[in-house]
Amino acid sequence: GELISFLGESGSGKTTFLKCLAGLEKINGGSISLNSNYLNNDNVFVKPQLRKIGFVFQDYPLFPHLNLKDNIIFNLDEKYFSNLEYILKLTGLKFLISRYPHELSGGEQQRACIARALIREPELLLLDEPYAALDILSIKMIQEIIINLQSIEKMSIIVCDHNARDLLTCVDRAIVLSNGKIIASGSPQEIINNRMINKDFKLLFSAHGLPENKIKKGDPYQWQVEQTVQGIMAKLTNENPDHIICYQSRVGPLKWIGPSTDEIIIKYSKEKKGIVIVPVAFVSEHSETLVELDIEYKKLAEKNGCSFYKRVPALGVDESFIKGLEDLVLKQETRNNFVSSLMCPNKFI
Repeated sequence: GELISFLGESGSGKTTFLKCLAGLEKINGGSISLNSNYLNNDNVFVKPQLRKIGFVFQDYPLFPHLNLKDNIIFNLDEKYFSNLEYILKLTGLKFLISRYPHELSGGEQQRACIARALIREPELLLLDEPYAALDILSIKMIQEIIINLQSIEKMSIIVCDHNARDLLTCVDRAIVLSNGKIIASGSPQEIINNRMINKDFKLLFSAHGLPENKIKKGDPYQWQVEQTVQGIMAKLTNENPDHIICYQSRVGPLKWIGPSTDEIIIKYSKEKKGIVIVPVAFVSEHSETLVELDIEYKKLAEKNGCSFYKRVPALGVDESFIKGLEDLVLKQETRNNFVSSLMCPNKFI
């Protein structure tokens, strides 16, 4: 009944590890056992379909010509049909059973894959990057399903991903892979504090760009960004990573506040550092985060030799963010109007 996460960069061996457990790839040495039964060793190899292991792949492998229900029960033994109604309720798919894959969102397709794995009553569930390309609401919904399976059904679950934030919030134990080897193992907090996985990286706080003349006329935006970063860094007292504030989305001939995000990415990527980018002035995910940060800047970093590239999610509907907004609203209700008491320092006026 343990929930374990496997973390690691692309190519670190996460998917290969899951395939070995599921019997989709043979091991070169050692052994694999589940509930005291050997699945693979020098003398034993149990076929994948006989291992009582559910595998949820990251690319939503649903049959396009079958509706959701038929995808879930495809090639299903008769003894498992009685599980269908419960599994549909657990995964929130009860009212979508007649839809075809092209009529489902990414999150709904992923839940359908989870349902197909669960209906066969596996003793172990494997999920390979289940949150890839999903929005924050879909991620939270799938996390809730995983947590319920582990806490209510007492199912053993292994989840692989490269995004520590998605996994470390809900797991019992985490294991970090690098080049096919385990480099760290422990509780989520132990992993966070483990210096073995704190590689040499530059922390970039990237904010919206703004013309410099706006700041000179008294706009407090740049100062407020600096105050936000200062507050974040004050909380990172254990590590105090090397960081810098930079600005993105500059257009036109005007002089913009800097340094620019792309210039900073190029500089530290050429030094072979990792890049961890924080969308510090962004509340929600949109084109500037999903396209500019996740695609364009990632390509720029990799092109110039960065060792790894990570992007911290925008605040979105994070519970602590919503609670903070709630507290601010309640505080403002005690004032005569809804004007912030935050003032801009003299140097920006």
